[in-house]
Parts: sequence; C-alpha cells; structure tokens
Amino acid sequence: MLPKTFFHSRFTIYDLPTLWTDGRFIPAGKLRAWHDYLTGRGVPCTEVMDRTYFKSLYIRDPDGHIVELATEGPGFSPEALPAG
Repeated sequence: MLPKTFFHSRFTIYDLPTLWTDGRFIPAGKLRAWHDYLTGRGVPCTEVMDRTYFKSLYIRDPDGHIVELATEGPGFSPEALPAG
C-alpha cells in the first residue's frame, strides 16, 4: 500500500476578460497582480506560466505544500477535447 500523499491545491483566479450574464467584465491581469502582491511581501513564487489552456503561478504554504493559483481560461477548444 502506498503512503497517503498530498500533491497540491489549486485555486481559480478569474484572469482573462470574461463577460458575466449581467454584462460586466472580469478584468484581465489579476494573476499578475497576485504575483506582484506576493513577491512584494517577500513570498517566493514562480512567474506566471502559460499552460496553453490556462495560466498559473505556484507558491508553497508554510508546510511546504504546493499551492497553484490558476486562471479559468482560455480553456479547451472543442478540437482539444478527447473524442467520445
């Protein structure tokens, strides 16, 4: 039996301009703002990484666990989804 492990937690940051149903837009750049906020307070984190289907940055919590802050989009195109 394998020991119990914990890899990482992911939190969604609404970063890319997205139209809400009430007509408001979520502003772009919030993931970059989080990067600047964290590094400005001495918290080590990665640069914003382009993961093709979303963007993310990573930090470690005080116990050393990886925490991912990631955008919801741009998302998957229908062509990128598995058939079936």
